[in-house]
Amino acid sequence: MFKMVESCIKSLTNQLKGNKKIIQELQASNESLQASNKGLQQNNRNLQAIVERLQAIIEKQEKEIEKWKLAANKGRELLCKSLLSRHCSKNKTGLPMEVEKEKDYSEELNFNCSSSSSEEIKSLKKAVEKLSADIKRIQTSLSYTPCERPLPDFYT
Repeated sequence: MFKMVESCIKSLTNQLKGNKKIIQELQASNESLQASNKGLQQNNRNLQAIVERLQAIIEKQEKEIEKWKLAANKGRELLCKSLLSRHCSKNKTGLPMEVEKEKDYSEELNFNCSSSSSEEIKSLKKAVEKLSADIKRIQTSLSYTPCERPLPDFYT
């Protein structure tokens, strides 16, 4: 009976040692996970700060783009009115005067935009090209039509 008790004690001692070893491994694993969690939380804060900065930049760029769109529309409107007024001015014979030869407005509309991205610059250059194309269309339209003809739809 004493041997049986001794065997039980030895078995329980071995289990206790195994359990202590498991507890130590779990504690080390827990500490590692806590350190990783702290690192992930810091990464999350860093990413949130980056997102906020990017959102501020996007808002600023959207406002800048809107400003340029408004300026381009105002420029189109003024150019159209100017071309129409020149076309509708009559000379002594009562015929419309010649519309001036096309002027390349792209140089005048170029601007230094060092803080803008290349996509914005490309977009604005496309807008300048479209404005030049619109000017050509207006000049062509005005050289062949009477003054009473309304403006094309893209100007109203």
